Amino acid sequence: ASADVTVYVGPNTPNVLSIGSWEDKIKLILKLFSGFRAPKTAKVVVYNFEDRDWAYSKFLSIPENPPGFEQLVNLRCPSPGSCGGGNMGMSPTGDVSVGRIGIPIVASDSSFTTGGLALHEFTHAVQTAQFYNGDDANDPTRDFTNLVPCWLIEGQAEFSAVSVPYGNVAE
Repeated sequence: ASADVTVYVGPNTPNVLSIGSWEDKIKLILKLFSGFRAPKTAKVVVYNFEDRDWAYSKFLSIPENPPGFEQLVNLRCPSPGSCGGGNMGMSPTGDVSVGRIGIPIVASDSSFTTGGLALHEFTHAVQTAQFYNGDDANDPTRDFTNLVPCWLIEGQAEFSAVSVPYGNVAE
């Protein structure tokens, strides 16, 4: 499986990765889950506190942006020290995943330096893609969290985050 991967990095957001690129991380997840349905396109916005306005505008410019997803920019990045974490949403058709990666002022945690956070979030996109059935916005399987236990959803994403950054899970 392959996807068209676009990563937008804020103009004031430093590169915190110690290995590879954000695009490389998403491609590694696709390699791990080859043979499974996955989004055909991934668009990820990486930003820090100083770039919040830029990130908000960037989300609004992405046509596949899930409704209201841009609201997470300020909600999950209220101050320089507590800007962090990520989220992954899906377009209504399930073909495009849209992600958010907030970078804190001190990003020494391995989830940032190895790209583990991006791996974790894109794993959720692959998980979600398994349950999409066409483009029916009212399909109850769209929210697969009602169908699969949380420990499995988050456990699989964490496995990806800690094991895939180095690229040799399947090699």
